[in-house]
Amino acid sequence: MFEIIKKEKLISYEDETLPPCWVNRGIKQIKKENNYFNDSNISETIWVSGNDGVLLNELIKAIDAAKEMICLASYIFSEPEIKEHLLNASKRGVRIYLLTASNKHLKNQPDEDDDFNKRMYNEMDKLFKELQGKIKIRTSENFHTKFLLVDPLNPEIRKGYLLTANFDTKGLKGRKIDGHFRVNPEICVQLAHNEINSFFNQFCYGFWEKSTEESKRDGFLPITKRLKKKIVLNNILINSINHKSLENAIIELIDKNPGNLIICTYGINDDNKVFQKILSELKKGRNITILTRPRNKNMNALIKISNAGAIIIGHHDIHAKTFIIENENEIKGLIMTGNIENISFDKSFESGKLLTEYESESILKILKEWIKYFPLTLEKDLKRNQVKKEVRVWNDDKKEIEKKNVIDEEIINIELIRGPKSIKNYEEFEISKEELKKPDENQKLFKKIRYRYEIKPPILPKTAKPYKGLDIKREEKNEKKNGKRKKKSSEILPIYKTTKDYYIVVKEKTEIKEADILAEKYNAQIVTLEKYVIS
Repeated sequence: MFEIIKKEKLISYEDETLPPCWVNRGIKQIKKENNYFNDSNISETIWVSGNDGVLLNELIKAIDAAKEMICLASYIFSEPEIKEHLLNASKRGVRIYLLTASNKHLKNQPDEDDDFNKRMYNEMDKLFKELQGKIKIRTSENFHTKFLLVDPLNPEIRKGYLLTANFDTKGLKGRKIDGHFRVNPEICVQLAHNEINSFFNQFCYGFWEKSTEESKRDGFLPITKRLKKKIVLNNILINSINHKSLENAIIELIDKNPGNLIICTYGINDDNKVFQKILSELKKGRNITILTRPRNKNMNALIKISNAGAIIIGHHDIHAKTFIIENENEIKGLIMTGNIENISFDKSFESGKLLTEYESESILKILKEWIKYFPLTLEKDLKRNQVKKEVRVWNDDKKEIEKKNVIDEEIINIELIRGPKSIKNYEEFEISKEELKKPDENQKLFKKIRYRYEIKPPILPKTAKPYKGLDIKREEKNEKKNGKRKKKSSEILPIYKTTKDYYIVVKEKTEIKEADILAEKYNAQIVTLEKYVIS
């Protein structure tokens, strides 16, 4: 009889270099619901979004104080409290104008943030039906700006706010999504009185010249009437198909102001002038930190600037967009509604604002706190032994970030494809590392794998048939035992044959020596049967 030999081989993959990956920084997430601040009102004119509702209440307070006119622009508009206060203002006789993205456009846009667009489409569709006939709504697929103007034509009481956030709950104060509280890190800046005029001109330009549909009682219909008056857009950072002042202002800001550059953006790709400027500055040795969201669409650009020396810090919900430059003498900055993407600088309708030094200092305070607490960092050239618990690895073939649980040691039972060829000393058979294929790592990343397998002696193939054309006899020699001779005896060793090969079957190890002589003589392989193998 023959025994099954149980073996194992420990293979370490710890020195294997990973592709670019997002790793957890191991930082305790404190004050997360207010985006890492006790009070989301950072200064007199600067807010971050937060669960304390301070930013939302500021916007509602401004809407409630409106006397004549409200102009609201937002790519997405679905915040129910804002909607109610707009309707109340309308009942007071305030004229309300809403500029937003086409709901049909939003419905058809793919997004990596769960089923975010589907949720927003459903919420906007419901909200628009409540607003139809009560406020003036115009849309276009290119509208992406976000700002609120209250009584913009009245210099005594006018107010204005530029936001990186959409007017939706997740952007302004957070909401539960799939059981988890989530709030976008966003920034809002109150506009100075002289800036409100410029933003009102931009709103009129978008509302009267660039919109494609308007809301009627029966739904959205193509616009047939246009304002004949020419709208002048001076002293404003705007991007549209015909205006590039926002893109030019960013490049000029970077060019003219040396120092450490901190950039915050939801989206980034490599086919625009702003990205090329960032890459160029990195190659000159400039210190640049990017705060962004781990998105598949961002990765090609992020890998390029990471390779050039940028520090990349991530947050799953970051949506703010700003540039801040700090040097020994001053702090300069810009805030905008667009991303560092070709669509934002090519055809999207976007707004921006150069920050005062006071505003720049406040936003620098925000960004430094986010740098301190944001949970993720993009790393390159990490070894497997440098990651813990969870990692998000870039799969360049699939163009996807794959979330994986890090396993220190996995035990895997395998069946050998090829066992020992010889029955002699089959127990000493060792499988090579090359034959031990790493299992599917779709959701796991292994540091070490302990492969367990069983070694069996060569078994007679199922296709082999008894062969009777050859008699092989084993003559047992006379041996002395207890001083007596044993009589001569003979027995036939079973012979089997496939189409091309011969096999000699043995029952136990003691038969191998004599079977080996016959195997060599007739070019046969020595094997056994399954019934002669025991665990």
